[in-house]
Amino acid sequence: MDPLIGTIMLAAFPFAPKGWMFCHGQTLSISTNNVLYAVLGVQFGGDGKTTFALPDLRGRIPVALNDTVAPDRIVTAPVNAQGAPTRASQNGDLLGANVRLVSTGTASIALTVANMPAHTHAATVSSGSATVDVTLNAALDEASDPAPTAGGYLATAASSGTSVTNMYLPALGASGSVALAKASGQVSFTPTVTNASTGGGTPIITPVTVTAQSAPTPPFLAMNYLIAVEGYFPMRN
Repeated sequence: MDPLIGTIMLAAFPFAPKGWMFCHGQTLSISTNNVLYAVLGVQFGGDGKTTFALPDLRGRIPVALNDTVAPDRIVTAPVNAQGAPTRASQNGDLLGANVRLVSTGTASIALTVANMPAHTHAATVSSGSATVDVTLNAALDEASDPAPTAGGYLATAASSGTSVTNMYLPALGASGSVALAKASGQVSFTPTVTNASTGGGTPIITPVTVTAQSAPTPPFLAMNYLIAVEGYFPMRN
């Protein structure tokens, strides 16, 4: 079955059979290919007076015409800075000239201690001495114990005056106690300073502009695109 003139097919063989040519963007003479020119015109190149061109699919992936913006579609018409088409798409539009490769937005990143540069925090603390008044209470009863005990009192010596071995009274006796003359002394102290982290780790929102050098390339397998230069003339409905 003869193909329609201008039909493109993908072939696994490395040659163009009779009636077909590679889609390599060749410039052809209108006078010797007037039927094919009537189908293609100059949408793929040529001056329209003496020459026209075939589609150039070398290293390119053909896509259907589309001038509607959608998340899962390629807009084949030229676009403005906002990504909106500036005209209706047409045969011969090239992806490289129509895709907006600069995108902007915001990124959120939380900085941690590991992200911070090496630094130190200096803390200055003043310390000195304090004066403390101490009052010692003594029991009015005679001492009965040679060693001090918890909660005990310094007591008077035995009434005979012959022994000073017992100097303490384990518990306050019936005679009560008396406050001895108070004395003053200085107490020195060493302070402890702790530097704690501050802040709640709030993420930083920063504007980001990403400029791509080329359009992303999906996995591909190279074969030959062929265009029918002989066959039936495609009649419009």
